Amino acid sequence: MKSIVVVGENSTAADRRYMEFLKNCFESSRQRLVFAGNSFSDRESGEEELVLCECGKIERINSKNCILLLKESFCPKNIIGSLHGCTAIVSSENEYGVKFLAEQGIQTVTCGLSGKDTVTISSFTGERVMVSLQRELRSCSGKMLQPVEISVELGSIRDRYTIMSGIAAKLLAE
Repeated sequence: MKSIVVVGENSTAADRRYMEFLKNCFESSRQRLVFAGNSFSDRESGEEELVLCECGKIERINSKNCILLLKESFCPKNIIGSLHGCTAIVSSENEYGVKFLAEQGIQTVTCGLSGKDTVTISSFTGERVMVSLQRELRSCSGKMLQPVEISVELGSIRDRYTIMSGIAAKLLAE
């Protein structure tokens, strides 16, 4: 089982669209997506199951199969305890989040519009966007992912971080 834990304040319509976009990213996946609401635990379950949950705060994560997706509203006070073994996705514009994750010593995937970011947008045209993985990345299953560009149909989502972080989570869950 792999888990995607979305961390940050949840109160706006944009947050609901964000979660919907994440669900849509995994629709074509061979993994069964389970929405666990707003509680996270390192529970055991089926190998092909992908658990998606949204939390305001996290006390502890001790799992190499956990993808921690930090909303732009994330701040370090949202996490109490250790994040051993997980992989985190964060906006490169969130200086506090990037610094906090570096101090934790976990694999961090930055999303943004600079050449330093791991995931970025290479083109934004009409109803499609090209999301680019700019360097090698190790997925939760240990597979090495090579740089790639992925075409995404936008639909109602226009927020760049939502798009980049959703694609990054999908790649990491492979």
